[in-house]
Amino acid sequence: ISYGDVAVLYRMNAQSRSIEESLLRKQIPYQIVGGVRFFDRREIKDVIGYLRLIFNSKDDLSFLRIVNVPKRKLGAATIETIKSFARNYEMSLLDVLEHVQDIPGLNQNKKNMLQSFRKLVTELQQTASDKPISILLDRVVEKTKFIASLDDGTDEGESRQQNVKELFSVAARYDAADNPLADFLEGVALVSDLDKLNTDQAAVTLMTIHASKGLEFPAVFLPGWETGIFPSKRSEADPEDLEEERRLGYVAITRAEQKCCIFHTKQRTLFGRTEYSSPSRFLSELDESAVIRIGGNSMLMDHGDFRSMHGNRTKTKDPNAPLFPVSDPNRHKVFGTNLANAEYRISDRVDHPTFGKGTVIKVSGDILSIAFAGKGIKKLLASAAPITKI
Repeated sequence: ISYGDVAVLYRMNAQSRSIEESLLRKQIPYQIVGGVRFFDRREIKDVIGYLRLIFNSKDDLSFLRIVNVPKRKLGAATIETIKSFARNYEMSLLDVLEHVQDIPGLNQNKKNMLQSFRKLVTELQQTASDKPISILLDRVVEKTKFIASLDDGTDEGESRQQNVKELFSVAARYDAADNPLADFLEGVALVSDLDKLNTDQAAVTLMTIHASKGLEFPAVFLPGWETGIFPSKRSEADPEDLEEERRLGYVAITRAEQKCCIFHTKQRTLFGRTEYSSPSRFLSELDESAVIRIGGNSMLMDHGDFRSMHGNRTKTKDPNAPLFPVSDPNRHKVFGTNLANAEYRISDRVDHPTFGKGTVIKVSGDILSIAFAGKGIKKLLASAAPITKI
């Protein structure tokens, strides 16, 4: 079958990030239906706007994007007054705020609000100077109450909150980088360069289960069937919500015309935290006569020749240890540990489908600097670039 015959359906929008990275790395074209790519989502662009302004005080575009995010009651007239003052005195918009008391046409409440914003950015710049990027990101969302501002009581608001939390999984890769904030922003830019869909090619379809209603595909992949993701944590306490999640699971499976593969993990890094996970309760409710279980870790449903086969449990050092531990002494760690760049070291030889063979000369967070013969030095993302170690 072609890529166009394949759909990946997930419960949460935030799950798309790691799937997108993997498809980019394998050079598999994809499209997101009913949504936008992770780094193109508004809330992600807003948070990155804060980070860009912290990194570069003269980034007026980022200033304009986030000066009123979350809402600070700064209207268009106030912003235009600041811009006019900045033009007259040839200053950046953020630098203007150091002289906000001298700007005519602003009432004292507006001046105080703008002064507070300038103070916030200054404090975050100090954090950026001596703290890992994950700490900086945490301070940004905490001090701005950014995540709380997205809570509008709707599923969309919850999804946007989850997307911001998932940004921590990306940030964790750069905590040990030479210049964490600069390297993180460069990595985001590199993702944007890679993240271009060739619309002339058949592409894998990515979407939430909700968005897939009414559609069918020859092959469907369903990742993340784990407790807390599907069903969601919120639904566990409410029988009606749980039943709605169960119906959603039925929708997901029946989107497949020929093959349906369901996956769950024993350990997952989500929202910047690596935790043990347990299989979704829905997996035990499936009709075993229509299921092939593989290795205890994945599931293949074939709508043709149905048969059942139970895989052996994964071997553990302790035969009495549970297959899916429910607790971990490190589960409250803020940052994930599954970093994509862990497999690359300086002097490693790699192969790239366009640039050919090269040598890793620098590793900085998720960014690899690779010297390619006749092509020069290229900066590539370890998590998304189509490179293989040789």
